[in-house]
Amino acid sequence: MKTKIYSLLGACLLIVSSCSLDETPLSQISESEAYKSEKLLYINTVGTVVSGLGTVFKGNTDALCTIQDIAGGQLFNPGRGGGDWQDGGKHQVLFMHTWREDNGYMSSGWNALWGKVAAINKSIGTIEQYKSDYADPTDLDNWIYELRGLRAVFYWYLLDMYGNVPICETSDQTVAETVPSSRVEVYEFLRDELSEVIPHLIDAQCQNASDEYYGRVTKAVGYFIMARLALNAPVYLATDTKVFATNTSTEEVNNYINESGKNIQFTLDGETRNAWETVIYCQEKCAELGYTLQSNFADNFDVSNDKGNVENIFVIPRDDTSFQVNDQDLQRSLHGNHGAYLGMANCWNGLAGTRATAFAFGYDFDGDTDYDPRWDDTFYYGFPAGEENKEQIASGYTYNGENDPDGIKDKLQYGYYYPHKVFSEQSTELAALGYEGSVYDVYLKWGGARYKKYQYDPTCSGMLRSNADFAIFRYAELLLAAGEAKFRNGQDGSNEINEVRSRAKAAIASDIDMEFIRQERIRELCFEGICRTDEIRFGTFTKETVDRHYGMIPFSDAYGKFEADNDGHTILFAIPSSAMQTNTNIVQNPGY
Repeated sequence: MKTKIYSLLGACLLIVSSCSLDETPLSQISESEAYKSEKLLYINTVGTVVSGLGTVFKGNTDALCTIQDIAGGQLFNPGRGGGDWQDGGKHQVLFMHTWREDNGYMSSGWNALWGKVAAINKSIGTIEQYKSDYADPTDLDNWIYELRGLRAVFYWYLLDMYGNVPICETSDQTVAETVPSSRVEVYEFLRDELSEVIPHLIDAQCQNASDEYYGRVTKAVGYFIMARLALNAPVYLATDTKVFATNTSTEEVNNYINESGKNIQFTLDGETRNAWETVIYCQEKCAELGYTLQSNFADNFDVSNDKGNVENIFVIPRDDTSFQVNDQDLQRSLHGNHGAYLGMANCWNGLAGTRATAFAFGYDFDGDTDYDPRWDDTFYYGFPAGEENKEQIASGYTYNGENDPDGIKDKLQYGYYYPHKVFSEQSTELAALGYEGSVYDVYLKWGGARYKKYQYDPTCSGMLRSNADFAIFRYAELLLAAGEAKFRNGQDGSNEINEVRSRAKAAIASDIDMEFIRQERIRELCFEGICRTDEIRFGTFTKETVDRHYGMIPFSDAYGKFEADNDGHTILFAIPSSAMQTNTNIVQNPGY
């Protein structure tokens, strides 16, 4: 396959040198100059789009991963003491599943996705316009397929989060004027688009800085997103969402998913397979392309993950020079004193793991918790200065002037910053240790295991910068998906599940069922933006949890209580009101 590769770094350098933060690369040069050579055409189309992905997936307070994982119940912004993270209930409403079209997260996700689709369509249109200038447009055709592959990634999110959305394939067709398609039609468009595009994507890897396709869409990325589409196809094709309602048992949901997947057909690389077989096939193809598991779980997220990595299938490059992509996740999660201990200033004391997440990692309140090995690489928990401070709370121990009862790890229950819990239990425990302060204040303010997967990088010039690339898609997820697909197809998928567990140095599992797989995906993929999608597929999304339930005291009367979803409508987000005002053809999703 003929192709010339122009580096992502070259695109970034042109953008940095030719425009301000408020301008595009074309704002200071004429169109004829911008596209007068193949290299410039690449830089001002593919290069501009790819280098502009930034924090759309991760790193921003309203990034796609954040929206998915709060709604999925894996992470939570409790609105801590002193008014931290109230924001009109935006975060709590997302967690409680009581969102409406005016919730800020609805519009954040929608606008981010359509902004990327529009940029991709514009670049495709520009390349098509200049194709006639080339005797051999092979390179340009390859770039178009690459852009279509990236657009398919964003269409997967649109399908998964909003469902009934417009299908826009050209730059002169905007979401503001297009009649939306049904979720089934969007699914069919994406299925067929991927089937057509994947054979034309480049057999290269994008995760290593020395590779020519660093940070770009390759064939493995196409197979990965096709696997996600196939794994969730029974959800996307469900014409009656009542199967996912609160009063439907998880067993009924899984039976429905299992049987539906056996009858859903995909044609890929010249062969037709059912949905589960397609997931397995995509995992096998990525293995053939050289992907496997890193020897250590944490290697995928450390500052050298752009060198010699064999697991990260799609990454957003980050460093302190050419790819200065900020990450607010650690800053948002840590309390100011936790951050100060690590060397970070101005941390915001917000997001933390829910108790349901902690339970999946093995936490059980017994005072002698045997955590899954991935817990230490995923969360900060307990007092930062270590075990030597364990007993000091009895004498009113403080750190930087703040009472810190969670410093006595293994003696107090995990993270009670939730207002639904009666505090008499904590009061009794603290009193036995000699503590006389406000239980509500200290637990709401300090409680919870905090974000850690991408650690603070003190070598960078900015607190929010890091030399660790964002790992958006990983081979470990494909292995777990293939194992799940085998079980759903009536086969034994334990080898794939245990391959992931063995790498993590977790015990080999012999009794694997759907609930075990669901929790294994939490342990392996926490903070990676797939939680909501998983919870829907496993039938737990509309159910009560230990953190979100009917007896929960609401954060505020304005936020509302957890309510039963009797028709399953919350498996789709609400279309934001701004979108319906812009395009009167767009109607609200059912149930809102």
